[in-house]
Amino acid sequence: MQQRAPSTPGVLHRGNRRPDPSGRGAGWWIALAVLFLAICPGVLGRPELESAFLTFGRSRAVAASTWGTLSYRLRNPDSTPATVRLRLVPRDGATAIFEFDATVGPHRFLAGREMVTLAPSDKYRLEVYQGQTRLDSSEILASYSDPLNRCAILFIDDDPTFGGVSELVKTRGLLQRVVQTKVPSAQAPTHWAGYDDCRIVALGSPDYAALDSDRCAALVEYVHRGGTLVFLLPDGALAARGTPLADLMPAVPLRVRLVEDLPELDAWGAATGLADRQPFASPDGIPFLESVPQGEGMTTLGHGDYPVIRWRAVGLGRVGLVAVNPCTELAQRSGCFLAVWNHLLSWAQSPYSFSYRENNREVPDLMAHLTGYRIPGVAPVARLLFGYAGVIGILLIVGYTRRRHATVWIAAAGIGVLATALVFVAAYRQNQDRPRRGATVLAFATDSGERSAVQAAISLHSRGDSRPTIAGTNPDLLLRNLPAVTRGMRKQSGEAPVLVHRAHDLSAAPNLDVRALKPRSFAAVGTLAPQEAPTIPLVLGANGPDIAPTALPGWLPRTSLQAFAVLPNGLLRVRLDGGQAKSLAALNQSLRLDPFQTQLAELLASGRFPSPSLAVVYPWSPGQLPLDLKDFAQQGYAIHFLPMRTELAAGQIAVPAECVRVLPHDGYTRSSLENQEFSVVRHPQQYLDFDAVLPPWLQGFQPTEIEVTLATINPGGNLATELRLALPEPPSTAPERGNAANNDHPLWRAACVPEPVAAETYRFTSVPPGLFSPTTGRGRLLVRISQKTFVRDATIAERTNSWRFGEVRVRLVGQLPEQREF
Repeated sequence: MQQRAPSTPGVLHRGNRRPDPSGRGAGWWIALAVLFLAICPGVLGRPELESAFLTFGRSRAVAASTWGTLSYRLRNPDSTPATVRLRLVPRDGATAIFEFDATVGPHRFLAGREMVTLAPSDKYRLEVYQGQTRLDSSEILASYSDPLNRCAILFIDDDPTFGGVSELVKTRGLLQRVVQTKVPSAQAPTHWAGYDDCRIVALGSPDYAALDSDRCAALVEYVHRGGTLVFLLPDGALAARGTPLADLMPAVPLRVRLVEDLPELDAWGAATGLADRQPFASPDGIPFLESVPQGEGMTTLGHGDYPVIRWRAVGLGRVGLVAVNPCTELAQRSGCFLAVWNHLLSWAQSPYSFSYRENNREVPDLMAHLTGYRIPGVAPVARLLFGYAGVIGILLIVGYTRRRHATVWIAAAGIGVLATALVFVAAYRQNQDRPRRGATVLAFATDSGERSAVQAAISLHSRGDSRPTIAGTNPDLLLRNLPAVTRGMRKQSGEAPVLVHRAHDLSAAPNLDVRALKPRSFAAVGTLAPQEAPTIPLVLGANGPDIAPTALPGWLPRTSLQAFAVLPNGLLRVRLDGGQAKSLAALNQSLRLDPFQTQLAELLASGRFPSPSLAVVYPWSPGQLPLDLKDFAQQGYAIHFLPMRTELAAGQIAVPAECVRVLPHDGYTRSSLENQEFSVVRHPQQYLDFDAVLPPWLQGFQPTEIEVTLATINPGGNLATELRLALPEPPSTAPERGNAANNDHPLWRAACVPEPVAAETYRFTSVPPGLFSPTTGRGRLLVRISQKTFVRDATIAERTNSWRFGEVRVRLVGQLPEQREF
């Protein structure tokens, strides 16, 4: 029997091959492995990405062009620390690329959260780099939502039993379409830009120990620059005492006690007209926050000596407090849920942001006015062309009569070359006036005296190819790409991606390709050092609005300065004299001669900025941004918004049209109002429904006279327009008012009939009480468009029944029961 050779450690046996007693084969393998690990130490122990996802609060439904949160988890299995670079790339409609540096310790996990600008895309890719080597990649799926015509509400809450807010997306009768999400205190944004998409930030019962100083500072900055913050729950508001947010509160909380009923709030619920409504009362008790008012503000609903709902102006924004939980089942069954949230929505305003899709048309056009090359007018071009044609014609006539055809053609060619050369020389000389590398800046800054913030659109242009590195000088600065211009409901990708890199707490955009005659644009968002900002009184009395003479801050220039009072529905020019804001005046018609100023005025009057406020506009000067623009010559404009406070005396008050917004009440009316093309009336009658919205500080105002200017354009002259004031009705019973071929609606027959003053002006002198809602400050305008002669032929109707809106403006005179300051 053949004996088997003894086994040697470290030697590999294969089949019947004779083993190597020296073990040299295994030694070679071990040596090669050691050499490979020495050359590439991170191959076997390289960092890897375990998870990544995008959210807005806790929701995966992210809105394009706004700020979201990228959450990721890295693992480093190696025994040495590793520094990696994370790159987020949107797949569809990519408008920006973001990079972050992260250091992971040996044998450690790293869970990070970064603010990023979201693209109009459902798919993203997160890549991990070490040097130039890509180590890992992960696909991220998100639910893209369109931010148009919606109201985003962010709840900061750590109480798992707090519920009922999900009913907001299902409740009929709300003033706006609402989307909502919750976030725990430890995950709230640490930068005010994280609230860019929020119309309301509601504090439930947050853990104020986790809501640290950075997160509180972000909320304070959000309010000062125009946002709306609401303390929603009694226990949460009571716990806010002693926190950095206590100074914002409109009332000082004392205690929480149980009450059996709140008849004042129950009356609000009864006005909603719910069919199966139950009284807002409970024998077990309803938690109620007792508080005393703090600062100048308005108590819109009270219970005895204590406010149920109170508001206060802070900086350019508003802070509200609700003394009871409006999201309980009892509140929903009683209708108080709908009444309170409609009240909160009527008071809410959101700070201006480039991320709003409605601004995508105005901002690029404004930048084009400032950045573009000057194009010669029609007259010099016409003189050049007609002169050239005349010279050629004379030469042809002379050549024909003198029979010098060759000489004439040579002369004509020479004149053509000379004219072309002169055009190029003139263009070159005009181009010499422009800097070789220029930066156009359009900055919107808010100054409340305690806080200052800025967001600026920056357009870089160069006469030669360049790859500049634009770096931030403040850790608070964020760089982002401007949203792509959208038309209709279609998603459109913007220009080539802009690489935004963040390292050592500073932002940089190193891969901005700037080519001749092709500007590259991006946005800078940051916080500035606080500057002096006086509060300017806006006095509203029997003669309309005016301002008290107020000295402007010293940091504003004294020349080339314009000022406007930004009101809820328009602008009024402010007269300046000797460094003071003197009085109000109507917009000067000469403003219409400057396309940039005209479009800027339309943007400021769009209702997207905090109001009332004072907007001061002056030419841009370098050094006002926490951003190093290197050797780029800077030009442009800065628009600073300063807070204003309304002072209203008791008695008769005249409210101008600039203070009353007119909004469509339903989708059909909205489409008719927004349609710039002509519509055709094909039915005998057509009804449109509008809301006349009083500013919040006029809620409770009782009008005695209303004047409405309604301008419609009907070239065919076959349409008659009528207008009436509708009496309040429950939201759940409102009839449909689209095209109607039947008799008048009951709501139209019961409405107030005006006294015609002129062709487009209607006056109401007998105004019944309760015409404007005490919870939302809204009244109803009904418009009926009817055919004078009914036209059945579609071709004739296109000619005689085409129409579109011009404008709808509402002016009021009435009584205010008490003196107010807000």
